[in-house]
This record gives sequence, structure tokens and C-alpha cells, in this order.
Amino acid sequence: GGSFKPTGVTPRAKLAVIIPFRNRHLHLRMLMHYLHPVLRSQRFEYRIYVINQTNEGVFNKGSLMNVGYLEALKHDNYDCYVFHDVDLLPEEYRCLYTCGNDVRHISTGISKFGYKIPVGVTVGGISAFTRRQMALVNGWSNEFYGWGGEDDDMSIRIAAVGLKIRRPSPTLCKFTSLPHGADLGNPLNKNRFRLLQTSKSKMAANGVNSVRYAVLGV
Repeated sequence: GGSFKPTGVTPRAKLAVIIPFRNRHLHLRMLMHYLHPVLRSQRFEYRIYVINQTNEGVFNKGSLMNVGYLEALKHDNYDCYVFHDVDLLPEEYRCLYTCGNDVRHISTGISKFGYKIPVGVTVGGISAFTRRQMALVNGWSNEFYGWGGEDDDMSIRIAAVGLKIRRPSPTLCKFTSLPHGADLGNPLNKNRFRLLQTSKSKMAANGVNSVRYAVLGV
């Protein structure tokens, strides 16, 4: 199942785990195999939302994360909203999937980067926001079609509202990055640098409050 509540103990927190998704079924099955035991061992009450983009247009990860957040709000009052790439498998049970006073960037140690935080890292991969933090930044931008840019835009939003990004040690929060071939539906976004120039000025009108979607199935 996609949800869990520990018995006999008070849950550490109530999480919504939001996974933007399209055509990565093997990766999704592998992630579920590793993620459920980690979250259960950490005594979280949680529900996982896999947000599937059904159309064959260019992938829009930011919009899918906004949709996941809005759908999660309909179901429960979660303490923390974790946005999780489908191709990152947790290696450590000690790396907590939790929120804090500032935005928490969880995936600091990734195998393809030698388990070190690369230069210029933002909040890509796995990040955790409270409801208050999501409201302050107005969620993710809906303008970034294709690969790249939405996480850099989020870093600009976080700084603009006076929040900080907290990162655990990459030796504690280690993740395996699953390999995958070229995705024709998710090409490199060549407009990302131009779009980032207007991130701060557009954030109030471009985000959770402006995403448009229809739920075709659950």
C-alpha cells in the first residue's frame, strides 16, 4: 500500500511523500522497495503520492510537484511535504525524512557525485517543506518544461522570502542514483537561464496558486 501508520508508538511526524512521475515504472518499483522500510523504521505516519503526467508533452516536474502538494492538502494536514525524485534510492536508515525551521535538502550524498555535495547544488533530488514554507515560496514554478531549472528557481524563491536551506551531512544521507537512458519527453531546457532571470518577480503569481490540471484517475 501507499500509506502507513505505526502502532504502539506516537508517530515522529505525518509525511506526504510526493513523486513526480512518467514512464519510469521499474524505477518506481525499486524506490518503493527501499523507501517503505526506511520510513517505517523512522516511525513516520506517511502517504505516498505518485503524480503521473499522462499527456505526451514535455515533462513539467515543477507543475507535477505543485499538483501533488495540492492533492495531499485535500487528504490530510501533514507536518511535512517531501518531494522525491523517482530515481534516488535511500541507502541509510539514519537519514531522516523530516522538515525543520528552514527548508531541508535531504539528498546531499548521491552516488553519481561521489557522495559529495556538488558545486552549485540547489534543492534538487529530495527536499522537505512545511506547509508554511510552501505558502511563503508559492510552491514550484510551472514554467520549466524539460530537464533543469525548477530547483534553481526554488532556491531563488527560498532566499527571496528569507528562508535558508539546511543540508545534512552527505556521509549520513546517501542515495543511489539509478541510471537511465535519454528521455525524449524530458529534453534539456535550453531556456532555463533566461527564465531564472525573472524568478523573483514572477514567484507571487507563478506556482501553487496558478497550476492548472485535471485528475484523470487515482
